[in-house]
Amino acid sequence: MISLGVKKRVPKKPAFNDFPPAFRIGVSIGIPLVILKLTGHLDWTLYAIFGGYTSTYGRTASHIDRFKMQAAAGNLIVISLTAGTIIGAELFALKHYGMAMVFMTPMALLMTQLNVKHISTSLVLDQGITTGIGVAIGLSVLYLTND
Repeated sequence: MISLGVKKRVPKKPAFNDFPPAFRIGVSIGIPLVILKLTGHLDWTLYAIFGGYTSTYGRTASHIDRFKMQAAAGNLIVISLTAGTIIGAELFALKHYGMAMVFMTPMALLMTQLNVKHISTSLVLDQGITTGIGVAIGLSVLYLTND
């Protein structure tokens, strides 16, 4: 009999080492979805699926290595979002300077007070007064120079 180098294909059974990751993914998606269904928050489904999706990565790595990878990715996402927000805010401030002075200055001042137990209203009041004086001077110069 002449052999053409073609071997008969024997169907293979799934290896046992495929079951633990599949079970982990199923549990990591299934339990949050059941909780979301019971609490009526199905709009958060994407977050539950993302959690199950991330459990597939690093299955051969230790828990500490996976934590380091997730922390690095989380930091990168936060830094990217913060940089995008700051760039967007600065571009908005360039286009609409008056609105930026009214809304962004108090926000920046109040953000510095987030980790203190008492809010320093004198700082916010002082900045509000100086902003008002600056706006009044700017509007008066605009009124006087405009024909």
